[in-house]
Amino acid sequence: TTIEKQFYPAMQSYFKDPDPRIRDQTIKCMSLLAPKMNQKILNSSLLQHLAQLQRDPEAAIRTNTTVLISKISQFLGEASCKRILLNAFTRVLNDPVATVRNAGILALKETSQYYSEEDIARKLIPTL
Repeated sequence: TTIEKQFYPAMQSYFKDPDPRIRDQTIKCMSLLAPKMNQKILNSSLLQHLAQLQRDPEAAIRTNTTVLISKISQFLGEASCKRILLNAFTRVLNDPVATVRNAGILALKETSQYYSEEDIARKLIPTL
């Protein structure tokens, strides 16, 4: 699609922009674009950018990244969700900022269908 071939490649540099406002707006735009992108791009390129943004110095960016991952989870495919989401959301539970932690808890709740009881017992509960 045009989004995947023209728009998204040009947009990728904005994930690393020195201005936090640009990074934040890029994250917000992705919630509109992700449903129109194929799983290959979502699961490889986009998730790599989002993993880096979860470690951003700005708390608002870490929060919005977590919210975005939760929102786009339905487009990632079940196998990717099971492999990625629990780690992504438990990572933010150790964040020093409460809004980031709260976003992680809400994201875990919204994506709970992807976690087995064993994963919850071994990975999630010890983090909480």
